[in-house]
Amino acid sequence: MAKKIFSRDTVTLESLDENGKQQLIDGLFQLNCRIFAGGDKLEFAQRICRKEARWNKVTIYRNQMGDPVGYCGFHLIDIPGPECGYSVIRVETGILREYRGRGETLKLCLAEGFKCKFQHPMRTLYIFCTLIHPSSYHLLQKHFLQIFPHPDKGTPPAVATLMQWLADYFGEKRIAGIHQSIRDVGWETRDTEEEQAFWATSPQPDIRFFLEQNPDYGKGRGLVTLVPLTLPNLLVAAFIYVKKRIQKS
Repeated sequence: MAKKIFSRDTVTLESLDENGKQQLIDGLFQLNCRIFAGGDKLEFAQRICRKEARWNKVTIYRNQMGDPVGYCGFHLIDIPGPECGYSVIRVETGILREYRGRGETLKLCLAEGFKCKFQHPMRTLYIFCTLIHPSSYHLLQKHFLQIFPHPDKGTPPAVATLMQWLADYFGEKRIAGIHQSIRDVGWETRDTEEEQAFWATSPQPDIRFFLEQNPDYGKGRGLVTLVPLTLPNLLVAAFIYVKKRIQKS
């Protein structure tokens, strides 16, 4: 059973001075290196504090002793368009192995999604991510009614075009000879051999789908994924999340 997270601190990076911002990034990068292999501090800093974002928030998870055991960064980015454009939420998250499995990232995604939706009800909103691990895709797919790509539903051409455009817009690296829905993220989750075997032999259809689409995820390759944050999609995800929490309690 996953260890309990006792507290959460949320910081808006725009509220910090340069020294405070650098101290936060330094501490998070040290934690990040315990969870992921690959990447450097400069790249990490650019992901945590995105210049193009309207705001950058980081929630830090702490154990009973107050030590950081994980983080989740959120960034709201406005994409200009021919009319009013649309907005994208980007997420970076990492939690030490023994604290995973409590749905912390999804809970925060839902909270931020509802908040943004209620603040801007008429604006089109998405979660856009390049997923480097089957657990991340599994978490999203089992909660959200609408997600692209989907194991059982094709991705409409217009949506596929949007996803590839966003991947290029955010500088996600293409891989020669590989479909453009797979990008070189550069981060690799530090899985044990037992964990690798668990995912490789999973009978879950969505996990099998992720592995078919992205068989080399262990090399830091990510699956371009889009979740429309419509009110029905958010409500369904919230209902499933609460239902699962009740069942586990």
